[in-house]
Amino acid sequence: MKLIELLEEAKDLINTSSDHGHSHYALVNIKGNGKTTSTDKGPNHIHRIKDWKVLSSGDGHAHTVKKPKKFKELEKHSYDT
Repeated sequence: MKLIELLEEAKDLINTSSDHGHSHYALVNIKGNGKTTSTDKGPNHIHRIKDWKVLSSGDGHAHTVKKPKKFKELEKHSYDT
């Protein structure tokens, strides 16, 4: 199994942009897939995240996320274990 395949199973906690009066914590894997968790203000709701894009919620708003530097570094390596 390649290291990159193992890392796809790992998740990291990041923050979304602050839009529409709130931001989220989000759990994503190295490929940028995951979901948001709680909000910092207002009612809690969830956004799916696909390929580093935060998908719109039911009311039509969305956020952005940035790929963490450590994920950028890890993507450079795909060693066999």
